[in-house]
Amino acid sequence: MALAGLILFCFAPQRGQANIMSLGLRGNSRTPPSASQGAVAPGSVICTSSAGDGASSAGTSPPVSSRSSPWPSCRRSALSKICRTRGYLETNGPFTTTTTQTGCGAAGVTKKRGGSRSFVKAIFGRFRCGKERGHDDTVQEVRKWIKTQDLSKVPEGLSELKERNADRRTVIFVNPTSGGRRGVKVLHETVLPLLHASGIEDIRVIETLSRFSVPEQVKALDLKSLDDILVIGGDGTLCGVVQGLGEHKDEDALSTPVGLVPCGSHNHMFKVMSGFKSVHSRIRETDVLHSLLRVCSRDSLNLTVPLVRANHDKKRSPFMCALSFALLADAFNTSEKLRWTGLRKMRYYFSILYQIFRMRQYRYNVRYIPADSTVEVPMDPPESFSEDWVHETGPYQWLGFSPLSYGVPREEAVNDGWGYLMIIEGAKSPLGVIKTVLNARLPSWEKEGNSRLVKVKALAIEPLGDDKEWNMDGEKMGKFEQVYVNFGSKQARYIG
Repeated sequence: MALAGLILFCFAPQRGQANIMSLGLRGNSRTPPSASQGAVAPGSVICTSSAGDGASSAGTSPPVSSRSSPWPSCRRSALSKICRTRGYLETNGPFTTTTTQTGCGAAGVTKKRGGSRSFVKAIFGRFRCGKERGHDDTVQEVRKWIKTQDLSKVPEGLSELKERNADRRTVIFVNPTSGGRRGVKVLHETVLPLLHASGIEDIRVIETLSRFSVPEQVKALDLKSLDDILVIGGDGTLCGVVQGLGEHKDEDALSTPVGLVPCGSHNHMFKVMSGFKSVHSRIRETDVLHSLLRVCSRDSLNLTVPLVRANHDKKRSPFMCALSFALLADAFNTSEKLRWTGLRKMRYYFSILYQIFRMRQYRYNVRYIPADSTVEVPMDPPESFSEDWVHETGPYQWLGFSPLSYGVPREEAVNDGWGYLMIIEGAKSPLGVIKTVLNARLPSWEKEGNSRLVKVKALAIEPLGDDKEWNMDGEKMGKFEQVYVNFGSKQARYIG
């Protein structure tokens, strides 16, 4: 009965529910797109923006190529239609380039509204931190300016960056289907005007083709023609960009600065790198604006990126957020099956609660080298593990790996060549698991009697049984026989 009641609470309609992030949004996210927005279709559109005065002169517009689109007019992407209606588009199609001018149209910044919270939201701590983040004078000025985007009244905090960003070249990857499908609107109404106002004029916009196309699109870039990359999407899109840089033919590709505008379902990476006091906190408009100001001012952090190798594959893929096994892997799979419901973040909460109440036990061959060990870590998984590797088999209720900490200031979130092996075991009731998961800070896991945090610099996991599902940075991966993780010598740069 308790579980049935919980399910009813999950799917119960809510009045006045606030958006996770309301930049550039008006009304309900399920409202059909207007003609100016268009419908999202598969394909890639790359727009190069060279902003002058912010808009084309009266009565004139950039020339439009006669090349026809590979998609019917009724199926062209939202980004393509935005460019077209403003007269910016020259050509479109996968991996083609166009010359545009960045305009500053009216912004639709919606204020957050309070409202009733469901039982699940209350359990998972949709609370707000006592001290608001990013509420300094510059952010407040930008927040007011973004509503009008009057180029004659650009806030001093933005205008003083123009000289520094005069020759800056930025590529923006936008995922039109991420989270609540609001990425294109945030790009159009918030990101482009802010970048233009801060002096960034050479801008290319690339629309992702699918969740797994991002690495290939990144590998096709000429990195000598850009200075940094900005991602408008979620953790999965960011992971795809970092993976593409790690596999790029340019040896120094991973050092390309990468920033994130959160438009995903959970946006874990954004919260960690913004220094949120709780990973369960709501992302506010001022949080995003504060991050964008750091992007404009090139405020960056260096990260030692972990590399993962699955099923003895020769390819080692970098990742930034986390690897998930056991309960959380099952929860992600359940959540993917509920994507059609449009519940967005709610489906994650329901899926996690559902798997917690099942109280399953999982067994894996887990081997790791502790972070304080002086043993040299092999780049490839060894054929036989020496005594320097700690070995255990569970059973586990929760098993994951995170190269970053959370619930701490952004400077303390970055670890130097090691990560956390996160384990929950021996919980006697679902409430024991929930209590651990709800900790606002990752270091607080060590205070719980049924959980462990192990600092490791190399990790090998093999399934014992049929539990072969795993996830990387929130994206479902194929079934695995072995996953091997270590840290490379190269560092990535995160801006924002």
